Amino acid sequence: FLRETLDEGFVKYSVKFGGFQLATGRLDGCPALEKEPTLPQCPVSSGKIDVIHTVQLPWHIPPGRYLINALGERSSDGKIIFCLDLDLAIDMISN
Repeated sequence: FLRETLDEGFVKYSVKFGGFQLATGRLDGCPALEKEPTLPQCPVSSGKIDVIHTVQLPWHIPPGRYLINALGERSSDGKIIFCLDLDLAIDMISN
């Protein structure tokens, strides 16, 4: 649920695997969305948002539990726009 319209800002993210920090970074909100046309585009209206997004993962990603956190902030005043905590399990697929 987005509390207010998103028309600018950034997302800080972190990815952990097995208790270890794998990645951290920062994405500029609207420019990052423009690169993913299946995601909502700016300005994103406030309210409930349902998103289904498919990503092809590299074959060498090890199976296991990944913890992903993303925090969206408005650039103008640092106000938190959204927070996402994702607990993701990746399993081996056998043919």
